[in-house]
Amino acid sequence: YVNRNVVRPFNRMKEFAASVSRGNLDEPLMMEQNNMFGLFTESFDLMREELRASRNREIALKVKEKELVATLSHDLKTPVTGIKVICELLEVKVEDVYVKGKIENIRHKTEEMNVLLNDLLSTALDDLGELNVNCSEVTSDVVGKLVEEHDTKKKVISGDIPGCILRIDQNRLSQVIGNIIGNSYKYADTEIDIR
Repeated sequence: YVNRNVVRPFNRMKEFAASVSRGNLDEPLMMEQNNMFGLFTESFDLMREELRASRNREIALKVKEKELVATLSHDLKTPVTGIKVICELLEVKVEDVYVKGKIENIRHKTEEMNVLLNDLLSTALDDLGELNVNCSEVTSDVVGKLVEEHDTKKKVISGDIPGCILRIDQNRLSQVIGNIIGNSYKYADTEIDIR
């Protein structure tokens, strides 16, 4: 009698508590009729339900946060691109060397902002499981162009790139190269040897 009505139900509650602590919130605690721990058992199960609801709310909030970051970074790319285009136009029109230098500086900063926005966007999309990779075949000289595009401080020393056909997502490769060069500028700011 004691084993059936006290020991076994108590052991089930103990196992249930251990299961909940491991994060298993989907399996309810089965209650038997004539259980001496009736209300106590029910409270345990209510706690599990509340924890599950809380976890679902937290997951939903994290998804909304990532969606907001993705939307904002995407929306911010438009004005940044506009600033970059205006800088390129002014560089052609302006003759004053000092002003040209300032315009060049603004253009470099917008390129850095663009890299950061790309990082934010790709990280947010990756976390949402929406990072798309679209591969196509291109010649290997694309790699040199991407390195040159991201080398705004002209610190890259690049070896010869063998001629071949690559199957890549050019945008994703651009982000990777931009991240590597950007981090090198940020943390070392020395010459970058790319081979």
